[in-house]
Amino acid sequence: MKQRPPIFALVGFLFTLSYTPLWAEKIQFDINNSIAIDIPPNWKAGQQKGVPFPEIGDTFGLKLTPPSNEKVNMEITVGKTMTGKPLSQKQFDTITNVVTTSFLQGSVEKKAVFVDLPVRGGKGKYAIFTNASMVNRNPQPNSYYYIVAFLANYNNGCFMLTLGAVDDTSGVSFQNMVKCVSSIEPALAAIVQTPPVQIKTNKDGTLIGNAKTKVKLLIPSKNLKKMPQQGGGQSNPGYFYFMDTRADLHISGWLEPIEKFKYNTAREFWDAHPVNRERINPRYMKIGDWDVFLYDVPLPEEFRNRGASAHLQANLLQENIWVDLHLSITAAQSSDILRNELIEYFKTLEITR
Repeated sequence: MKQRPPIFALVGFLFTLSYTPLWAEKIQFDINNSIAIDIPPNWKAGQQKGVPFPEIGDTFGLKLTPPSNEKVNMEITVGKTMTGKPLSQKQFDTITNVVTTSFLQGSVEKKAVFVDLPVRGGKGKYAIFTNASMVNRNPQPNSYYYIVAFLANYNNGCFMLTLGAVDDTSGVSFQNMVKCVSSIEPALAAIVQTPPVQIKTNKDGTLIGNAKTKVKLLIPSKNLKKMPQQGGGQSNPGYFYFMDTRADLHISGWLEPIEKFKYNTAREFWDAHPVNRERINPRYMKIGDWDVFLYDVPLPEEFRNRGASAHLQANLLQENIWVDLHLSITAAQSSDILRNELIEYFKTLEITR
């Protein structure tokens, strides 16, 4: 382990030096996903990005931090299978091999030996790897003698990987680690696929919807030109992008299942994206059932005294659908004038069933 495999960077764990009861706690990752876990007293739990795995959808990470006098580390990743069903034995073994192969490169062990791990609502196991670079050496501040890989396959389709680091696998710290991991109960929402957007033109204008919902967005314009997908929209089957050639404005957005919305409010969704905090002169308003956000985007310096670029983002959460709509217009007029044009245009849009 003179040069640690990249997966060792995932390790960051903490433990108690004397046995103490564990505390039951529920960690809410977002509105749809949470985890129940027994955490030792005086430890802190901090959320972080989960590690991606094949066959697993979105993952969520949790780092447990003990008091400063305890040399232990724990980092937890939980996710749910794309199908919502437990991993097959072959799939579980594949992920296990990916994890253990990385550790075996720098460990004393040349083969992973697994021990059954009792978990709530599934089957688990763990293996201990001895850090070859630490053998016959004094303890180092940021190095651990043992790395422990815990894995679990839950009956509700969830998956767990916990990486632990500890210097003594016979002490209380290790016992607490096993108890803590055994207590994990992920409650993650099913992976919901976005149905392809369906666009139809009729006498009233352009209808945008999908096969999974009766709710459709009607743009009553006869002057829409379909534009090539841009940015992140290229990989989203619910994405659409038009230009209204008469109004000279752009219309884009997504139609998503309501389960994809992982916030309490549209304002919370807006504020969660750092790029939105850099917008100029944001203004929030309600238009019918829509939450609407107005803002400006700065023009290149040579054009700033000649016009403005005004934007309107609107979110609708209704029945089983989430509509995220974006209108924009750039012209040689003031921001106030352009914003008013966007609002008036937006008010002509309709939600139909």
